Amino acid sequence: MRDPDRWLRLGVHWHAYVEIDDGDSFATVSTRDDRLRMVPTTVLMTPEDVCEWVAAMTRKHAHPETVHLIGRTNSGKESWGCIGDEGHVAHDFADNLEVASKGESLYYHFRRETDRMRLWTEAVIECREAHHDER
Repeated sequence: MRDPDRWLRLGVHWHAYVEIDDGDSFATVSTRDDRLRMVPTTVLMTPEDVCEWVAAMTRKHAHPETVHLIGRTNSGKESWGCIGDEGHVAHDFADNLEVASKGESLYYHFRRETDRMRLWTEAVIECREAHHDER
């Protein structure tokens, strides 16, 4: 059963980070420990903040690309969608809200025009930053 306030009882907020890479599958990707030693791009205080930030970054940066969706429509036809369109963003928003409401980290990445963008929202309970008491 979904517990929309679990994150609040845990005292979670999120440190958000952005990484850009050239799409090389052998490229070094930062670890959670690496990221938590860095200053976050932004600090997000609620699951809705997390989802809004990911949605805004997706709308702004995802390379629009038509993709074949798994499954068929109710009429039995194949389904197609576009990366970064409103349908994609809305679908991911709902899924991301489920994850963030549990007080968990959320990791997201997508292709851009010439590279890849990685979005990391690290769930944090205790941190050294003053923003922890801003709730």
